[in-house]
This record gives sequence, C-alpha cells and structure tokens, in this order.
Amino acid sequence: MINLQLAIILGTDLWQIRSGIESFENMHLGLFINSLRYKNEKEGRKLKSDFISSATQSIKLINKEIDKFNTLIKYFKKSGVSLTLIEKINISVVKKIVLAHQGHHPQAEGPGAFVHEILGKGDSPSVLARKHTSLQIKNIILRTKLSLSDFVESTYRFLEFFDSIDRASLRLKVQSEIEKSKTAYSVGLPGESIFILGRLLENLVTEYIFCLEKTGKVTLTKDQILALEFHNKIEYLHSKSLPVLSDSQFSKLMSVKWDRNTYGHEINSKGKDCQAVIAIGLVTIDFFDKKIAKLKRKSKI
Repeated sequence: MINLQLAIILGTDLWQIRSGIESFENMHLGLFINSLRYKNEKEGRKLKSDFISSATQSIKLINKEIDKFNTLIKYFKKSGVSLTLIEKINISVVKKIVLAHQGHHPQAEGPGAFVHEILGKGDSPSVLARKHTSLQIKNIILRTKLSLSDFVESTYRFLEFFDSIDRASLRLKVQSEIEKSKTAYSVGLPGESIFILGRLLENLVTEYIFCLEKTGKVTLTKDQILALEFHNKIEYLHSKSLPVLSDSQFSKLMSVKWDRNTYGHEINSKGKDCQAVIAIGLVTIDFFDKKIAKLKRKSKI
C-alpha cells in the first residue's frame, strides 16, 4: 500500500516528469527545432549536433526523474502492489531521427517569409520538413506519456476490490463510511481502513437487531441488545431460533474476528490478509444494509 508520505513524493515526482516532458516539447520541438534549416550538409551537421546535444541533456534529466520514480514503484511491488512502471524516452532513436532530418529544402519567399521560417509557420518545404521531424520525435515521447497514463490507471486498479459490491445500491451513510475506509487504505492505513468497516458492520448488525425488535421478531429489549458484545450479536443472529446468518457467513465473520480495537493493528503488515478481510466485510455490510432496507420497507418502521 502507498502511505501518505510516499503518495506525496510520487505525486511530486510525477509532476516533475510531466513538467519536464512539456518543457521539452515546447522548447525543443516547438522552438529549437526551427534552427534545423540550412543550405549545405556541413552547416547541417553543426546544427544537428547542437540540437542533439541540447535535446539529449534535457531528455537525460527527464529519464533521471523516471528512474527515481520507478525505483519507488518497484518498492511497492515488494509489498504486493502492482503499479505500472514509466517508460524512459529512447535517446538513441531521437538522435537517429534528428540525424536523418533534411533541412536544406526550399524556404518560403516574399513579405514576412523570413519570420515565418524562424517561427516554423506556413507550409514551405523547409517548414514541413521540420514539422515532420518534430512529429517523429513526439511519437517517441508519446510512449512515455502513455506509460504515465497507464501508471495512473494502475493506482486505481489496486483498489478494485473495494468495488466488489454495488455501493450505489446502499444507503448514503453506508456509502460514505466505505469511501472513508477506501481512502484510509489507499494512503497506507489498512488498520484504520478495517477499523472503519468494523465499526460500520457492528452498527449495521445492531441496527438490524433493533429492527427485528421493533417488528416483534425477537424478545430482546433495547438495553439487552446494547449490552451484547459484537461477537455475541453475530452468534445471536446465527442461533437456531433466529438463523439470519448461514453457517458460511457466520464462519467467515467469526474467523476474521472483527475486534475494532485490536484487529486493525495486527493486520497492518499483511496486505493480502487485509484485502481478504475487507472483501468479507464489504459483502457482509452489503448483506445487512439490504436486509435492513427490506425490513424497514415491509414493516414501515
């Protein structure tokens, strides 16, 4: 899981990579590329060499940030979090594209033509050649930009197990608590995530028993219900006189021991165990919330 401090570091590094790419495209592919116009090969070699030197320096800085970023991503993989690595910009291919550039094509003539050539405007053969070279380099950079998008997408995928139920079908207050749990988990607080779900589940179990009491389906008083411990409430709902929970549901709930005061701390370092517990909790929360809604609807309580 990504703790809050590392999430901030990743966000900062990601911004630096994107900022570096944007700066490179604006300067080298929007401004400096227009210097690649010449009258002969000797002049062209010098201009290409200067452009490659400047471009390489900028790309190396971007790739250095990507290396640093990927080092953090590999750290998360050791914790069982699968995130997409960022692809570095291929400097050697960029060099080949620049060296293959033909900058001796005819330039525009007439009023304002000189300024247009400097700014890379118009459709003279010289301008079109530079635009083509710029586009080729942009296609190389696009691979890195797409991997940035893939990384962002992968950060959502590692929280997919929170979508194992249709949260939109639940009551708003229940949706809100599940979202709090998801947020806590996403920033590396699995214990707090489980605590929130455990509290929510106990509240739903209590609310359900109260609904049963109001409809006369149980003989417990309100005070007796409030006096029951969480595991006693679960056992009560699994009793022969009130078989609300199946043997499977009862077994799963009791096996994870939803003790809100201790369980969250014990599971802190067990990512897969934490996901399993949360998955069971979500399914059970969905189960009880729907039963409460159905009972209230039928009994009008």
